[in-house]
Amino acid sequence: MKVLHYIPNFKKSMGQAARFVQMLQVVMGKTVETHIISGNISNADFCRRIEKLQPDVIHIHGCWSFKAAIVESWALRSRIPVVLSPHNGLSPKELQADFWKRKLPSLIAYQFLAIRKAMVLHTTSSQELEDIKQLGWKKRVALIPGPSNENEYPQTTETFRALYQKVIDTVQRNKLSEKEEKCIWTLLLAAINMRHASQDAEAKHVQNTTAAHSQAQEYPDMLQQLSVHNWKNIQVYAIDHGIMEELLSGAKALSLHLPIHVDALPARFKVKSTISDGHISDKEHGIIRGCTSSQETAALITDLLKLSKILEKNQYNKEWQPPFVLVMSIYERLMYSMYDEDIFCNMVRKLGMESFCAHVMHILSERLQLPLGYMPLDPISGKTARRLYRQLNEFNISKETT
Repeated sequence: MKVLHYIPNFKKSMGQAARFVQMLQVVMGKTVETHIISGNISNADFCRRIEKLQPDVIHIHGCWSFKAAIVESWALRSRIPVVLSPHNGLSPKELQADFWKRKLPSLIAYQFLAIRKAMVLHTTSSQELEDIKQLGWKKRVALIPGPSNENEYPQTTETFRALYQKVIDTVQRNKLSEKEEKCIWTLLLAAINMRHASQDAEAKHVQNTTAAHSQAQEYPDMLQQLSVHNWKNIQVYAIDHGIMEELLSGAKALSLHLPIHVDALPARFKVKSTISDGHISDKEHGIIRGCTSSQETAALITDLLKLSKILEKNQYNKEWQPPFVLVMSIYERLMYSMYDEDIFCNMVRKLGMESFCAHVMHILSERLQLPLGYMPLDPISGKTARRLYRQLNEFNISKETT
């Protein structure tokens, strides 16, 4: 774990923030890799330091600094979580000082947003905690005072380490490395192949299953070389996206031994959900009922319609399957069901989903190696397909967090 402490106003006289950070650096010791950057350095030097350090968390100390607001904005764009310590900068006395000339313009320009967008505010005293609660600008506030003597060092170290880990686990919710991402799809494809291996006795289906299995054979070394940390990330991701059962099935199909089994999600801060309730309209139901002659076609279109509402309109119904499961279901229906392609194309056209379906075909081709011969529409790549894939990865179903 690497934590970068940024102090925008590091004065020679050693202010409260600077003293606290230097004390923290001593307390944390070797448990957490700690680095300090002063706001006195240039933007170019700051970027070089960041590129070299690659921190997991940026801890900003102090308020009312435009430089600090810029650093936080940059960190959020780079998906690096931010912990903000006001160091009594939000106390009534501090707020009232030079309010009209300096504080109010700063509040409007950047300070209010900086507080709202930080993952958590850290306070060093119960009074500071009460002052911040009175403002009501932020609900996620942690009280961790500095140790008063060396006997309190271990407890302070563990408390800060737990806070940083919770912050990292919250922001890492949808973040996988490229290698971990490829392995996820390989395991999902292996699960699908195993599910259908004993069901399709016809030669053409056996041949198709073998062709689809090629992706699993492409990454055997990558799967074998995954570390315990990699497997933990993959399993947490699978729990988040409702595909843990499929992941374990894929691992079993490939005879993989998992060095760790994750049964529960890590502690995280609560994150607001912007997902609205989704439903299939009467008009859409009517169009789907028009293909009653082919239940397989109706089921395929229904899955695609639900997926389009989740990814394009950010709508979700608790009775629907999670988007990753819908993608797997769509792949299986295209590969293994006897749907009517002409009816499918006609219904998709009536629903105005031709473009969306073509982009989904590209995702299925790229991630699950769906052959062109099994695509009712020609795949379309490009910016929209990348956006849909990103939304698929970032979709979150509300879960209880601590």
